[in-house]
Amino acid sequence: MYWLFDSARSAEVSGYGLLLSIIGTLLTLIGLYATYRQAAKAKASAKDAESAVRDFKFRADRYDAHRDLSQATYALEMTKRHLNNDAWRDAADTYEDARQAIIRMHHAAPDLVPAEKSALTKMTGHMASFCNAVETALAGKGAYPDKFKVSATIRRNYEVIVSVQRSLQHGAQP
Repeated sequence: MYWLFDSARSAEVSGYGLLLSIIGTLLTLIGLYATYRQAAKAKASAKDAESAVRDFKFRADRYDAHRDLSQATYALEMTKRHLNNDAWRDAADTYEDARQAIIRMHHAAPDLVPAEKSALTKMTGHMASFCNAVETALAGKGAYPDKFKVSATIRRNYEVIVSVQRSLQHGAQP
């Protein structure tokens, strides 16, 4: 270790110092490059993960929308049965269930075609009017809705639901 401080060997020690600094600089540059590559891979992985989350959310929303439409379809069928049996309170309850399922679906699939959005809004408006009319009639302050007209509207509503289901199945991917 004494030779490091010997003035006769200062040129040799300077040469070793220069060599070590060049090697150190090269190793630093290699480390920086490796860090850059890892950061680039991490950025790509983060984008892939973000895409996967977006795709999962899209599929989950579609699943929720299909489930809600299935519930609405079942509730429409039950409403028709209740109407045929003159069970007005039960008909209003199941029609309200259908309305709520359609509203949930509307929020789960906001990328619907404007015509479908309009049809769903019109459908939920009719359902709310029907429920209000039945509740008013049950309170003795009005007449019950016309069963035949309501049945015809339920058939049209079913057609809209099937159309929306098909649209969701063949709709755009995320």
